[in-house]
Amino acid sequence: MASETPISDLIHPHIHLNGTSPDELLRQFTDVAVALREAMEKIQAAAPNGRDYYPLGDGAFGRAAKQHARQREAVEGVLREFELMALAVFNADQS
Repeated sequence: MASETPISDLIHPHIHLNGTSPDELLRQFTDVAVALREAMEKIQAAAPNGRDYYPLGDGAFGRAAKQHARQREAVEGVLREFELMALAVFNADQS
């Protein structure tokens, strides 16, 4: 499993005249966050069902549930990063 980037190490764009506008950056990051929230709903809907795993033997459903939780947490982490980047752009634009 790839190592996670600590939130404290998260880098975000520097707002300046030659760069992408704060409005455009905020739109991009917000669009990603919306898509990831939609993905989270679909991931939740795809949660494992014990009936699909009992033929595989003891522990199969537990493994599937842990795998599903790990997948959900990975998307939640990416969502959290994009929300923080959007907040940083918003705050930079306010100063």
